[in-house]
Amino acid sequence: MSSRTLTKEIGVMKAVDYKDGEILLIFVVKSLMVGILGGLLGIVFGGLGSHMLSTILGKIFTTSGGTTSTRGPRSSTGPSTSHSDIHHAFIHSNNNY
Repeated sequence: MSSRTLTKEIGVMKAVDYKDGEILLIFVVKSLMVGILGGLLGIVFGGLGSHMLSTILGKIFTTSGGTTSTRGPRSSTGPSTSHSDIHHAFIHSNNNY
């Protein structure tokens, strides 16, 4: 909300005889509600997104680290990539500072 909107809102509340403490309480409760709701939605959508991404990437990369995979539609005896390999590649790719 813009400060102009908040100023008008506070002015209306004072005009109808709200006390300063009541106005503060209204804004604190409103902020808490927005924060809690946003946090809960973030947890839900973050979990769903993580699960979807894990499912999609699970079909591309295997987690066995071996040369065979029985996971997903790409079962083969070809090379596979483990989480350790990805982590190792990421860490060593950032050493060019």
